[in-house]
Amino acid sequence: MHSNSMFAILAALSLAAATPIDYSLQARGNTPSKPADIQCSGEIIGYRTIVTQANADKVNIAKTFPKDQPGGIDLGSSSVYFSDGLGDWKGAGTGVNWCIAYADSAQLKAANKVWFTEDQKLLQCTRFSDANVNAYINMVSNNKFTPASTLRFSELDKHLQVAIPFAMLDKMKVCGKCFPRAEAEKMVAQYPRVNWNTSVYKVSNTRLRRNGLDARAPATCPLKASPTPKGKSTPTPTPKGKSTPTPTPKGKSTPTPTPKGKSTPTPKGKAAPTPTGKKPRADFKP
Repeated sequence: MHSNSMFAILAALSLAAATPIDYSLQARGNTPSKPADIQCSGEIIGYRTIVTQANADKVNIAKTFPKDQPGGIDLGSSSVYFSDGLGDWKGAGTGVNWCIAYADSAQLKAANKVWFTEDQKLLQCTRFSDANVNAYINMVSNNKFTPASTLRFSELDKHLQVAIPFAMLDKMKVCGKCFPRAEAEKMVAQYPRVNWNTSVYKVSNTRLRRNGLDARAPATCPLKASPTPKGKSTPTPTPKGKSTPTPTPKGKSTPTPTPKGKSTPTPKGKAAPTPTGKKPRADFKP
């Protein structure tokens, strides 16, 4: 009897070990997870495509994204780039993984954030090198933000992207989970596009894009004043107590306006006085 019970137990354990586990829902805790899988806390901050299974395994084991230098430095080096949509960058090859990035909500809200200009004339002055990126961050924050701890947002090929500096990966407790592309494609509906315009991103430490530069921009960049609204001109300040004279064509004098129905007597040998404190009408013609 005892041997029969032991045989039944061993048979059951053997069957359980041989039964394959469905990991398609492993990220959501609905099925058992492999040792390399992790549960991330916080909220989704973005998505990233990784092109090799080895690097995807690093993310799942280390619970974060490797601090590898990016292939392109649109928003600076020493940062990890994420998009706002899962699978925005499809990737090619058998080892492609789509990854989900989470961050601590309180730390995300506290982090300084800057949106970069999309003005085509200014891109070469505000991106593509750390010097340009840092100068732009200093300008829009009036030197209040430290570039190494500032999240950088911009458009990219009809998508949005954020570059998170290496130092902020740890401070915001950025956690990642990666899935093979074939599996992740079935999960897109469950992971909507991140809305970077919500309240957590629109706080006092967020600076929106600016299309005008100032002296803090690199010397090679064109300096540009704030644009004037179309159809309006910018008035020139007039010193207090003084009126702005109207240009008079050469050889002609400017007559003094006379109230309707009245004439201004002119004392003999003296010119008529000009009223003070009033500017000539802008459409006045001599």
